[in-house]
Amino acid sequence: MKIKKNEIRKFIARRWCFMCGSSIAVIVDNEYLVFSYDTLIARYNLDTESMTYFNYNYYSKTTRILQNIVEDELTF
Repeated sequence: MKIKKNEIRKFIARRWCFMCGSSIAVIVDNEYLVFSYDTLIARYNLDTESMTYFNYNYYSKTTRILQNIVEDELTF
């Protein structure tokens, strides 16, 4: 589902799939995956309700904003 930028936080917090510009979130094999510009930013296991991967690398201001939202909404 295409969403607006101001909805990203809500969709990540609820583990919903979305597309917004360069940001995409999908569910594959019961894992919630968040991408920015085709780069995996985070992997969250829906069974254990825990983050299993987080990409801390700096790519761009846009990606850093997404990383901050993911860190706020999907805690380890």
